[in-house]
Amino acid sequence: MATIVTFGSATWDAFSELEKGDYRVIEDDKFLTKKAICFPLGSKVIIDKLNFFSGGGGTNTAATFAKQGFEVSYLGRVGNDGQGTMVLEELEEIGVDISMVVRDKERPTAFSLILPTPQGKRSILAYRGACHFMREETIPWSSIKKADWFYIAPLSGESVNLFKPLIKFAREQNIKIALNPSISQVEMIKNSDQSLLGDIDLLVLNNEEAALLTDSAINQEERMLKIILESLKGVLAITSGVRGALASDKENIFKAPIAPVTVRACTGAGDAFASGFLSGLLEKNDIEYAIRLAILNAAGCVSKVGAKEGLLKKGEAAEWPPLKIVKNKINF
Repeated sequence: MATIVTFGSATWDAFSELEKGDYRVIEDDKFLTKKAICFPLGSKVIIDKLNFFSGGGGTNTAATFAKQGFEVSYLGRVGNDGQGTMVLEELEEIGVDISMVVRDKERPTAFSLILPTPQGKRSILAYRGACHFMREETIPWSSIKKADWFYIAPLSGESVNLFKPLIKFAREQNIKIALNPSISQVEMIKNSDQSLLGDIDLLVLNNEEAALLTDSAINQEERMLKIILESLKGVLAITSGVRGALASDKENIFKAPIAPVTVRACTGAGDAFASGFLSGLLEKNDIEYAIRLAILNAAGCVSKVGAKEGLLKKGEAAEWPPLKIVKNKINF
């Protein structure tokens, strides 16, 4: 059984449900996504419901691996506060080893307020807490050198400086690397002439990140694949929102649609996909199986409020309807 160490954020998330009529979604080209949630200035906006869950890329993915039956440890930081305690208690209950988590006495646990729309979209107000201040000298290197895999979730703040040291250490110790990078990490890969990709065994990106990494337009799929696969050591997976996802082993391209599900909240979907994909690879070493498990794990995630609530347990994917996965040989 593979042993996995996850790196990334650990947050305390508040999911709000707002009264209809107190806000609306507007379109405006000034925003990166061309849309924004708009509230009336000077008014009190009523929150109908407020639910609290743990979140963050490092802990969300660790939860998937534990639920899929793998031995997994989360290495990160939380505050020495009640929120940090609740994050760790939830991880421990799921089956994640938390012995390498540091309780930060200076900074509180990271916090996110999720503002959803009825369509399942959301904006997040994020406070950078303890997990964003990991440093190289605080990593217990001797304790993680026997891991089979490092799963590196999006890193930001000071923690992004761990990216290259983690890859270097993994290479030296023959530890495999799964990477789902932040925009900062994508920029670091670009600035290294993409040589960092030569150490990555599984790379998971969304369509926008793939476009940024390759200086491509969003719709230039073949160009993105060709550039990334030329440098990448292992398997590539790219998600495209409602259009589904694709994966490649450098010889074939596998395309899968999203699973039909009622979306409650999108937070954590990317983490669920990436960790589901690695879980599938480790279980069967089959990309078609891996992308199916990834899609279904993400579907389970978005069907519930809370990034960990709908994650699939081992064997539950078999209860879902089949997905039509198309396999084609690469011809470029």
